[in-house]
Amino acid sequence: MQHGLPHVVAARLPLPHVAPRLPRRMLSRAHSHSHAGSELPCMQASVLTAFGGPACVLPSAKHPVPGRPTGSKLLLRVRASSVNPIDCWMARGYGAQLFALTGAAPPLVLGRDVVGEVVARGPLAWGFALGDVVAAATHPTAPGAHAELALCAEAAAAALPAGVADAHAAAVGFAGLTAWRGLVAQAGVGAGDSVLVLGAGGAVGGAAVQLAASRGCTVSATCLPAQLERVCALGAAAVETSEQFAERVRCGEGGRLDYDVVLDGAADAELQGALARRLRPGARLLDLNGDGICAADRAGGGLASLAAGGLSLPLKRREMAELGVEYDCKHFFWPAQRARDLRLTLFFHAGVLFREDGAALAQLLGLVQSGELAPRLHDETYGLHEAGAAMATYEDGSADGKVVLCK
Repeated sequence: MQHGLPHVVAARLPLPHVAPRLPRRMLSRAHSHSHAGSELPCMQASVLTAFGGPACVLPSAKHPVPGRPTGSKLLLRVRASSVNPIDCWMARGYGAQLFALTGAAPPLVLGRDVVGEVVARGPLAWGFALGDVVAAATHPTAPGAHAELALCAEAAAAALPAGVADAHAAAVGFAGLTAWRGLVAQAGVGAGDSVLVLGAGGAVGGAAVQLAASRGCTVSATCLPAQLERVCALGAAAVETSEQFAERVRCGEGGRLDYDVVLDGAADAELQGALARRLRPGARLLDLNGDGICAADRAGGGLASLAAGGLSLPLKRREMAELGVEYDCKHFFWPAQRARDLRLTLFFHAGVLFREDGAALAQLLGLVQSGELAPRLHDETYGLHEAGAAMATYEDGSADGKVVLCK
């Protein structure tokens, strides 16, 4: 969270510098009061006109430009973005409670991963110069990357390394930081650790396999049958299908499972319970899917039902502790011990309290530059104005990699 200076101090700071290529009129506040009858400056964007999914995302629509960057924010001329699950969920209204609490409502622009050129800076943004190209994964409450211009917090941004393509940088952000926060920032995996990644065929799972391997871990993974060869090539020492692994765990075959850390992205609560009973004492289980809470939301549950579901978290942690397993549900998004308020528990389960972390993103981009992290891209690239079609490709399951949008 960023802390603003007192008004009396901030008022004396100089106005942000504006790149010559961007007319100063486009940086006026898009949502401020204007003279009667005057039109707000607009840009081209993929605009969500109503909650209802990809079909409600209008391509090549005119949308007000972001306001003048304040504080330590950056205004970027977008070069690339991507589609994340949370974009699709919110397009369908699954995050409607979040939008209501933040005061946002359609029409709005989605998109959290962004690569772009800095064209304006807030008065407290000193880390990047005009013209710098940066990548960022913005907070889920502040989307907007599926457009010509987008705002991001300077703390979320990292310089684009030489030789890293825009599309690859846009594919790393949200998914890579999810894996990073779990395996590195919280679990602290390192050389000699044994890591199991469930659901390694997806963007987060694939990043987790490569990240753990780059840190000297022995990595095992599960995935769909068609993904076996690909996941093995990512650096996993042992790979089996999710179905085979689930059957082996439920049958008790092979005795105790000797993993230090398990990153579970498979969304199977029954399997998770059986797995916990087989893990060695002291193992750490990181749950990407919130114990089914997100599934309850997608099934139509409201704030009350989700909040009630959140009450299962302390019970599950206690149950896992009795088995000698340290359980954290999206611990890397928000510390479980701080999720006391039911509304925070809801957002915590939904992954909304995502931490913007430009420093971690810089390290991930460094791994991309060195070849240790290679995000897999879908073979079709979409334009920034085609976010609806890109989300539809993600939702219908036909994407064979990260769905990317480029200028």
